[in-house]
This record gives sequence, C-alpha cells and structure tokens, in this order.
Amino acid sequence: MATFVGALASGFFLQVVASGQSIRPSSLSFADLTDGQRFQSGRVDEVLAKALGEQGIVALRDIPRFSELRKVMLRDAHSCIAVAPHAQSLALEDGSVRRQLAATSVSAVGLQPVDHGSDSKACSAFQLSSNAFREAVGGAVDVFSKRLSEVLAAGEAIKLPKSDGVGSYNSLEDIVKHGDRLEHFRSYRVPAKGDGGSGRQTVDFHVDQGLFIAFAPAALLDDASVFQTSAPAGTFTARAANGEETEVEFSEDDLIILAGDAWNQFINDKHPGLRVHAPAHAFSVPADAHGLHRVWYGMMQLPPADAMSGKEGHGPTFAKLRQSIIEATAQIADSALGLGCSGGLQARELMEMSCEANQIHCWHSCMVFTDTVNTEVCKAKGMEVKCMSQFGQVYRDEDGHGDYWPECSNATEFITPRPTVEQPTGACDGFQALIDDASYSKRKQLANDTYLLWKVVGDEVKCKMVTKGIVGWLGFGTANIGGKHNGMNGASVVMGLNDLKVGMTINEYRIDDSKTAFRWWKTPLTSTNVKSKEMVATGCFSTMTFQTKAIGEVALNMTGTNYMLWALSKQANPTTDFGGYAPYHTGVSGGDPSQYRGLVEVDFSAGQEILATTAVGACDSRSNALLWAPFLAALAATMTSFAELF
Repeated sequence: MATFVGALASGFFLQVVASGQSIRPSSLSFADLTDGQRFQSGRVDEVLAKALGEQGIVALRDIPRFSELRKVMLRDAHSCIAVAPHAQSLALEDGSVRRQLAATSVSAVGLQPVDHGSDSKACSAFQLSSNAFREAVGGAVDVFSKRLSEVLAAGEAIKLPKSDGVGSYNSLEDIVKHGDRLEHFRSYRVPAKGDGGSGRQTVDFHVDQGLFIAFAPAALLDDASVFQTSAPAGTFTARAANGEETEVEFSEDDLIILAGDAWNQFINDKHPGLRVHAPAHAFSVPADAHGLHRVWYGMMQLPPADAMSGKEGHGPTFAKLRQSIIEATAQIADSALGLGCSGGLQARELMEMSCEANQIHCWHSCMVFTDTVNTEVCKAKGMEVKCMSQFGQVYRDEDGHGDYWPECSNATEFITPRPTVEQPTGACDGFQALIDDASYSKRKQLANDTYLLWKVVGDEVKCKMVTKGIVGWLGFGTANIGGKHNGMNGASVVMGLNDLKVGMTINEYRIDDSKTAFRWWKTPLTSTNVKSKEMVATGCFSTMTFQTKAIGEVALNMTGTNYMLWALSKQANPTTDFGGYAPYHTGVSGGDPSQYRGLVEVDFSAGQEILATTAVGACDSRSNALLWAPFLAALAATMTSFAELF
C-alpha cells in the first residue's frame, strides 16, 4: 500500500506510516482545527481532504483532557455495564459476548442520559464520567464538522433537500447540527480458551450507516475494571478506496473519525469535488486475552431525519431508510441488509440499533414494555403497542422532538403540528422604548430580541423579561448546576403561560429531575415568594414581570453571581388539556435555538454582563461547555478520586 509521510510548517504530521502490515491514520492537531487561519495556511485542509478521500479515517490528537477523561470513562463504563439491568447482551460468532449501554444526543436538545436502569454506585460514577467525556467528544466533533464544511464549501455547495419540499440543508455544518447522535458504550468479553470460533472476526466487515462515527480506541480491562496495558486490545482492519485491506493501529489518546455510508447516499453525489470514502471495516478481540474485556465507546453522527437521499433528492428520507433496515434485519433477511446502503454494503451497525423483543423503538430509544403496556396486554384489547403522543397520534422518527411513550392503541393518524401562536403582521415600533424603561436600573440582553430588565428593591429584585412577538410562554429561573440538560432538570423557574382557554398565568415551578415535558411538572409550587406578577402578550411584544427574593427554594444572591436559565416559545399555546402541555422552546417554524433558550450569569447588585451579551444556547451546541467550563474542569479534575470512593 502506498504510504505518505510528511511534516508541515505548522507542526502537523501526516501519519500514514507503514509498520509491518499495519498503518496509522493521518492525524490532525485539535489546535490546528480550532484556529481557522492555521487550518488553511498550514495546509491542514488539504491533508484532511486527502485522508478522507483515500482512507476515510482521520485521527484528532491533543484534544484537551481527552486522554484522562477516556480512561476514567472506560473504567466506569465497564463497571456499570456489569451491573446495569438495561445493558443489552449479544453472543457473537467468535465466542465473545458483547454487553452495551446506549445514549442519544438529540439535535437542538442536547445529551440524553445513558439508559442503564441502575441506582448503583458504579453507574452513578459512570453517569458523571460519561457526561464529561461526551461533552469533550461533542465539542471536538463540532469543530471537526465546521472545518470539513469549509473544505466542502471550496467546491460546489451542498444542498440536501428536506422532506417538506421547500427547505434544504446547505452545508455539512448545518447537516450535523440538525442530525441526532447515537452513542454506545460496549464491553466485549474475550472467550475462554477453547470456547470460541478460532480465527473468526468478532464483527465482520461492515459499513456504518451514519455520516461518520467518532470513537475512542478500545482498552482491555479485567473483571475488576483494572486496565491491562501489556496486551493489545485486538485488531481493526479497514478497506481503503483501492480495495486493499490493512490493519489499522490507533493511538489511545486520539479521537478517531471514520466515515459512514450516509456520505454516499446524502453528500457525495451532491458534491462532485471531494468524495469521501466510507471504509468497510472489521475487528477481532485479542485471541490470547482470555477472560478479559475489550471496552469501547463510539458515537454515530446521523443525517437529519427529514433529509432526502438520492442524487436528485428524490429518494426516501433517512428516517425511512433507517426504519426499513431495522425491520428487514429483525427478520434475519440477509438479502435485505443492503436496503439502506449504497454499493451493496451491509448495514451491520444500524442493524444493532433494533430493539429487544420486550421493547419498542420510540423517540430515538428502545423503551421497555410495562405490565400494562406490552404485546400480550395490547393484543387482548384488540390493539397494538405503538409510540404515541399525548394527543393520540402515532410517532415516526421524522416527526422530530416531542414527548412520546408506548401505549396500547389502534390510532393511525401520525403526528401533526399544534396550531402556532399568531404573530403580528404590521409595523411594530416601540421595542427600544420598552427595553429603555426608566423604572428599571439594569438590563441584560439574552438574545437578539430578548432582554432581562431589573432593579433591586430592598432584599428583593423586580424583573421584567421582554421579547419581540407573541409567545406561548416565557420562563426565567435558577439553573440546577450539575443537573441534566445543562441544569434544566431540577431547576426552579418562574413561568408565564399564554393559555387561550385559561388566560395569562404566572407561577413558580420546579422542573422534574429527569423528565423535561411540562406534563411531568405542571403543578405550580405553593411558594409565595413571587409577587407583583404580570404577563402580557398582546400587540407586538410579550413581557413577564415579577418581584421576588427567591425562586422556589433557591434564594437569589443580591450581591454576587446567580447562574440562571431562560427560555421562551412561539411554537404553540400551552393548554391544561391532554394532561397538560407546553410546547418546545423554539420559534413559530424553528430557528436558531440560542434565540429561544440559554444560560446566563447575572449579578443583580452591579448589573455586570459577566459573559457576552448574546445568549448562551443551553442546547444550541450539544457540547455546551462555555458557561459550564469551570464546573466541567473541576469535575474532570476530581473525577478519578471521586469515582474511587465507590
């Protein structure tokens, strides 16, 4: 196989280096990726294009704290998988047994918790270390996607049609931003001597169905989760664009990016310049590591669910391709494995996303049947187990974000959008005068068209949240640092509802510790902290006014920093019907997420804008590390010692 070894002025090394019968993939310095000028002037863009075009593999090196976070995460993952009731188990042909846990990072929503189903100390430690590691991986992938998007933009622009027949995704960065991410934590038990199929691959040659996967090189651990560094973690073999099969070696401190078949279906035909190679690959556990465990993490970046495949954008959506493969592979129909693939490739990794017999695929995850909702119970009622909304409609992958769960149902109507909030159509003057209100002493810009005004009154603060347009609801509260969804779960908030049936209301709420849908925390707190409440949503603007010294049980700091969150929605009006509903925080037809929710630091005594005046989107980037950077750093620094307590 032809190899290339070179060094560029920026200190970047192209490392396709022959080592016996193996190679190392080209590596990119994370610092070169984050610096746009160095990325171009150091010819890093050229090397990235060459590596993906020929091998379809590239390594990202020197990601801050990646090495230590990886080790803690892999150790904790193995410990949790060993005791987690929701860990799925699969016996493989070579005699090894794979157990895995899964998680999802949903576009514009953020990291979803790992579904391990355990309250053990091992899984509690894993939840902490995996969150920190997933944040690091998400941030690196976001930067990688941005730079690769620039490389692709140098040629003909990408236009990936949406299923609505109107919109399109116009860059790789845009495609990645709106696609979900599937994450797997896997532990392969190496078979005892004489127990397996000698000479067989653990996982045979296959192609991944996403745009790419980002994975941490595997490690060998024993039953006590102690690293076994004297032995290799197995062999990884890939097919290059010229068809040659070569063993690939990885540095344990690098994040590996491997292109998937979605490039062929969604991007290559729409971008005649750079054609990315999606390599078929296989791996084997080490033959002489009997009784040890190969532990691995991988994240698959999916295209948007509503993205249309095919050269002219007339093929099925990615959501339909994915579902057709899952249904076909569930029937063990080998001839159907290529349904969603290009070039006769097999969709093995996507096949493994299918659910167990006691589960249903519902809102990006496998939800377990219950005593009241399962195949037998529903059949006795003359119904089927379906993934449903609270409005009695059936969910499909392309239906996007929402609140869905398994039910016995005969419903056939698919999800339809709720009626949107009617917005002003004429001229809207007076916004500047509204935010210049002299009865308040300070203000802070939360987003382009949203502000917080306040003044301190004794031991209380009077606040006014102001935004352009008519909202379904407004919310402002204290972030629950360390809570799920970047501090949303467990947060105490003041929320104003524009309910067309009940009217305008303002109350205090405490968001559920794990569930985000409003129906789970719709009951207002009995606290009497908040007074002088007023909600206005008429004409051209919406405002929420209140005065308090605490929100829920959380006292506000009148002389220092408060870590707050805010959000609003123009998507629909809330309602007390259907079990209680408040729409997702977004605009009438979507839009930039950072304009509808965020995290913000507020010093009521000084009115200082500690961060930039534009809002930090709580889930705009799934690696939302800007505001929480000091906390994540402190968490990572103490992770090892903390986990040892368990």
